[in-house]
Amino acid sequence: MESYNTIFLDNILKSAIFIHFIPFFSFHFLSLFFLPFSFKFCFFFCFFYYFREGKEKPKSFV
Repeated sequence: MESYNTIFLDNILKSAIFIHFIPFFSFHFLSLFFLPFSFKFCFFFCFFYYFREGKEKPKSFV
């Protein structure tokens, strides 16, 4: 169960990084427009996951 959560979190973070860098190298203008929203979503998801686990850090962040 815990391994599934960490794998899911890792996939979300990798997909977020992938979404960040693909538009960045393809067309720079859209990346400048979408980058802050992606970062806000990523930070929101990280904090939500952190507090959902009972303030216990996931293994992927250690």
